[in-house]
Amino acid sequence: MIIGRVAGSLLGAAAGPFGLAFGFLSGFLIDRVVDRVRFQDQITKTLRGELPPDHDFKRNLIRLIGLGVAVSVSDGFASDAETGMIAGFVRGRYGASSSQADQIRRILEEALVLGSRIQLEAVAAAINLEVLGLSQDELTEHLLQVAKSRDGQIGARRRRVLDEITAALGAPPIPRALDPHACAVLGIRDDADLLEVRSVYRRLVQQFHPDGAGPLTDEQRRQSNEALVRINRAYERLSRQLQGREERIESS
Repeated sequence: MIIGRVAGSLLGAAAGPFGLAFGFLSGFLIDRVVDRVRFQDQITKTLRGELPPDHDFKRNLIRLIGLGVAVSVSDGFASDAETGMIAGFVRGRYGASSSQADQIRRILEEALVLGSRIQLEAVAAAINLEVLGLSQDELTEHLLQVAKSRDGQIGARRRRVLDEITAALGAPPIPRALDPHACAVLGIRDDADLLEVRSVYRRLVQQFHPDGAGPLTDEQRRQSNEALVRINRAYERLSRQLQGREERIESS
């Protein structure tokens, strides 16, 4: 955008050299303001779903950042950890020059202002992953990490937003995390597979079974039996969850 600079220079020329310089500077500042307003308008229209799918990289970058913001504000606010993860992912993927970093920051700011008014389904359906060089799996994994970045857990509101996005993308639903209480009992992560759960379960049964622990007092035997009850319940809960997940994958 150079219209302001040209107009300012022409008007300033009538006042001599100093007027020419002042006119050019004034025009430059006007161009910057106009460019910023136009960019803000583009961000707003893109995140409100007013622009159709296209091959414009900048608009698809806006959509990518907007989806991350929509996840992070779905339960009321976005933390520095979440916005930092979004910006870090984009900078790491597409470059980190000063102009690119400024553009990413401006998109983030405008997206945060829109917040819950971002049109999830329209934005997700319009995003062109080929232009961004992303696969569906990479995008959903990024959004999953944003959702978990605050405390490692995904609340019900964030889960609904993730489900809306994956449905609009035509991607498989993101698997539910395993029961956190049952995972804590067995001492495993919430992304463990069935093989790991079975292996840990067998080890814990051997460790806590009273028949393999030598002579025990009545109190020690009671504690061992209570521990086994908790271990068995946790294992049953997790194995049902994981077997159901495998059955859904096989049938899809």
